[in-house]
Amino acid sequence: MELMRRNKERIKTLAILVLSVSAIFLGLATGLFETQIPGGGQTVSNWESAAAPGDIVPAARPTAAMTTLAAGSHQGHQMGAGLLALYELFAGDLGEALGSSGPPAQVTREAWESALSAPGVFFHYDLALPGAVLAHWLGTEAGNATGLMQLLYLSAGEETVYLYFMGPDGVPYRSETAASPEALRGSLDRLEANGARYGFQDAVYTGPEPDTILLLSYDEIPLIYGHNAIGAIYGQMEAFLGHLGLNPALVRYMDEAGGRTIVEDGATLRLNENGMITFLCRDDSPRLTVLSEGLPDLAGAIETARRIISRLGFSAGEAELLLTDWSYGGETFILQFRYYIDGLPIWTEYPAATVVISGRYIRDISFLARSFYRSGRYGAVLPKTQAAAAAAEARLQLSYAPPGADPSLGREPVEFLPQWLLVGGSLHG
Repeated sequence: MELMRRNKERIKTLAILVLSVSAIFLGLATGLFETQIPGGGQTVSNWESAAAPGDIVPAARPTAAMTTLAAGSHQGHQMGAGLLALYELFAGDLGEALGSSGPPAQVTREAWESALSAPGVFFHYDLALPGAVLAHWLGTEAGNATGLMQLLYLSAGEETVYLYFMGPDGVPYRSETAASPEALRGSLDRLEANGARYGFQDAVYTGPEPDTILLLSYDEIPLIYGHNAIGAIYGQMEAFLGHLGLNPALVRYMDEAGGRTIVEDGATLRLNENGMITFLCRDDSPRLTVLSEGLPDLAGAIETARRIISRLGFSAGEAELLLTDWSYGGETFILQFRYYIDGLPIWTEYPAATVVISGRYIRDISFLARSFYRSGRYGAVLPKTQAAAAAAEARLQLSYAPPGADPSLGREPVEFLPQWLLVGGSLHG
């Protein structure tokens, strides 16, 4: 459980940098598990309209996207409808490029920056994923570019679309593809610049992420409320048990100080009043089987975890649960999820969910029951250039966080504010 330990320590040492949350003003807020939650309040994200055909829905999506237009200017987005619109517009091109990618060749940092400054579209993910998984989510099979990808750029050459990509090691690669440069340029021609730029293009930016997207301003960010959702879980307990493969008629309940334990033949479910829920299965008592037909191993594990977590997360409100970390060792996958709204992560003391898959079965689930809604109010933060100057060499991520350092939530809503958070390590610095 090295990943869980590493993330717990990372969270413990996370420093919340409130670099100016201001200009807050009032305004209007604009099958594996077939059991349905009666009266469940989970909303279906508009992101699903951009998903691959069939039942597979991406478990992670770009958290930033930017186009470079013919004149060298950019349109970039890090949240909300603008980010969704760019993804929907270019998801087909990205899928076609991944599916037809030729053998990748390493390129220099200078060649990477030159490509990003010419017409094309850039996507940033919060985690690195194999090209085969990204291609599968986009309805195709990966070509020759199958390495880890976190930053991707489709470059509209005169006769060829090139796929540039970079993993967590910061080494850029390029593949030729069979995607249509005319179609890509046609989509780019429909857009207008909004003043965004890359970190390496800005003389003032001093942060460790040269490929970060810098916006002209960070205002009009919706504020959100969050609260402990354990009460909603108790209210739908029978369906919740069914999602975990437990029979409500056979389980034994044990009420204890601070929570409740539910046991059935080798499986133990523990619900704590702070919203933390854990589920353990003995090796001789598997309950949930991993999807496998037609899926790469990692893609099957991710999709299995995504489906069960989406069912357990019926109380998430307007938030969605997205994959933010994964590891594999032996026959075991460990998959972690966090809450997001409008493309921005929501900071909580622990990951929203962790799923441990061993062999063909889910063995261990931890789930943090939280509910998040837009408050109808808006806030602003300093531009990233100014925030980076104040944070020295630390990497920053725009996130929602509670106003104080104490992340514990009761049953009453707490307003979460947009903040620049310090996160461990630098990305491609």
